Amino acid sequence: MVSIVKTISNLSNEIKRNANKKNAISHYVNEHKHVPLWVLVNYLTFGELNYFYSVCTDKIKRVIASDFSLKYKRNYKTEIKIQPQSIETLNILVNYFRNSVAHDEITYNKLILKTKKFRLIKQDLKLNDFIVNSQSGVFELIVALKLVLSKKEYYDFVKQLYKLFDKYEPCFQSVSFAAILHDMHFPKNYRAILKVK
Repeated sequence: MVSIVKTISNLSNEIKRNANKKNAISHYVNEHKHVPLWVLVNYLTFGELNYFYSVCTDKIKRVIASDFSLKYKRNYKTEIKIQPQSIETLNILVNYFRNSVAHDEITYNKLILKTKKFRLIKQDLKLNDFIVNSQSGVFELIVALKLVLSKKEYYDFVKQLYKLFDKYEPCFQSVSFAAILHDMHFPKNYRAILKVK
């Protein structure tokens, strides 16, 4: 119950911080006397958004997962059932790596040791036979993003990643590029796994 109260307090504070600025929040406060959640979420930090998701009821989490499942089906013409725990795991992965980058930490080889629920993401994406890692790193984060990004966004992201790899692979001499990919948790068949159908 305390976490729900804290979440409501955080949302209320965000509205107060923005109520006198020229933005969507002040428009809704002044014109409608309330702020819809779909407006408010644009002003939340990723951590606040994750916290908000974590205190949602199971029913709401199932609706969110179902919405992402429908979006996936529209984009990829393939039906999958995204589980609420997969969204939660993705949120943890993104938040972990986002914080790592924000604090100027070396991120390419970071691992999250306790991500047993990543197996649910592999299951959702039907990748159990392709990915065997029990820990999560950059590669698992990239795979998990496919759950929520549109096909175009995901394809563009992977394409940019391949361009970076192709550009910088010849630059490494003291260590092999394959070793770097290994440290990033990229399996040898990563292009087959990341391929957009």
